[in-house]
Amino acid sequence: MIQKKLPHSGIDAIFSSPLSRCKQLAQSLFPEKEIIYDDQLLELNFGDWEGLHWDDISTSEEAEAFFNDYINTACPGGESYQDMLKRVTEFYNEIKDKYEKVVIVSHGGPIRALLCVIENITPKEAFERKVEYGEVLKLKI
Repeated sequence: MIQKKLPHSGIDAIFSSPLSRCKQLAQSLFPEKEIIYDDQLLELNFGDWEGLHWDDISTSEEAEAFFNDYINTACPGGESYQDMLKRVTEFYNEIKDKYEKVVIVSHGGPIRALLCVIENITPKEAFERKVEYGEVLKLKI
């Protein structure tokens, strides 16, 4: 189903987050193609909170600060959405003049960050957009 929505010719490059769920999807979608794994496409770094359930952190002062302003407040030992937006913007700037047609396999956070950059919208507006698992978005640069 996802494969039917993707171009399979004329692709200049395929990029993926190096995390296993994206890697596996990219490899299954493009088994014969070279895939470039880029750390700039990783999901938001939740630092000390990685692997924890929200219920386990939701009562801390750090969590309250993060939930009140996740755009600018970093997770303990991690990053803020603004930090992630900066690295995704750097990724975009590295590829935009090099390639015409690319496929990017990534996570909800970096995809929304790309929407901010490409569509010139705010992070708040990007988070109002629903990004489904396995969804294919076609964006024009």
